[in-house]
Amino acid sequence: MKLGIATPEKVIYTGEVENVNIPTFAGNIGVLSHHTALISIVKAGEIIIKEEKGNRVFKNEQGVIEIHNNKACILLRNCVEIL
Repeated sequence: MKLGIATPEKVIYTGEVENVNIPTFAGNIGVLSHHTALISIVKAGEIIIKEEKGNRVFKNEQGVIEIHNNKACILLRNCVEIL
C-alpha cells in the first residue's frame, strides 16, 4: 500500500508499507493493503508504520486520513519521527 504523510510545512513520509496503525477518536485503526475507502479524523498520538525493513514511529498532532484505491494520505498539523 502507498502511504503519504504531510504537514502544511513539508512531506514527512512517502513509501510502500505493509500496514499502518493510526490513532483516531473511535480508537486505533490498523490499515492493511486494499483497505476499504475511508476518511477519518486522526487524533494526537503515535502513528506506527510497518515496512519490510521494520517499524517506524511518528509522534503526531491532529489531522485527517483518506484511504482510497490502495493509497493512504495523512494530513497533520505537525508530525515528527521518533528515533
